[in-house]
Amino acid sequence: LTIIGLSVFRKLSEAKDANKLTITAEGGIRFVSVDSSIEGGTAIADAYGALAWYQTLEIDDSIVGLLALALDYAVADNVSLFAQAGFQFDIDKGKVENKVEGLGTFEAGETEFQALFGKAGLSVSF
Repeated sequence: LTIIGLSVFRKLSEAKDANKLTITAEGGIRFVSVDSSIEGGTAIADAYGALAWYQTLEIDDSIVGLLALALDYAVADNVSLFAQAGFQFDIDKGKVENKVEGLGTFEAGETEFQALFGKAGLSVSF
């Protein structure tokens, strides 16, 4: 996957004096490019013989949006602990096509990148 996108951030509260907590909201959009070089073979065997074919999957690119909320707690002047949680949702789902030699191309569904996410860590500014 290759993901490129833009986000807009809005500080809902800022660390001041005794209050060391900063809360930031994020809204963004991402273009997701999928390397779809998936190739393989399929075979079915029964008492009358076997049937085998070669196939490839082609996956179109997608566009997703995200909404997140981040908390940043200042431990020192240039060090803070952070946590972020959010939701990623599909705006434009990519189609998945199954190409089978000798049989043609069939639509096999859509890609879905809808997800909840979270991250936490230590931030050092320098």
